[in-house]
Amino acid sequence: MRLELSARAERDIHDHFRYGVSAYSFRQADEYTRQLRQRIGQLADMPLLGAARGDVRAGIRLLVFKAHNIFYRVGDSSLLVVRVLHRSVNWIDLL
Repeated sequence: MRLELSARAERDIHDHFRYGVSAYSFRQADEYTRQLRQRIGQLADMPLLGAARGDVRAGIRLLVFKAHNIFYRVGDSSLLVVRVLHRSVNWIDLL
């Protein structure tokens, strides 16, 4: 299955990385981002890994990775990561 990230999801990851550098260190932020992207990459092979969250938005699935929520939609031949949001934000309003 083809895996795509929306522009917002890419921006989310970039923003999390920048925050991680300022709050922790470049090395920690880089490692966390690497692990986050690796987890997202697993969705190509296991698209139903996350929980269905149709109660929030039609077709949305949620995969939790440490402090972040990965929101995505599964299509016929592709999977779109919509947002990657920290668990502390009110993500229902951001989807």
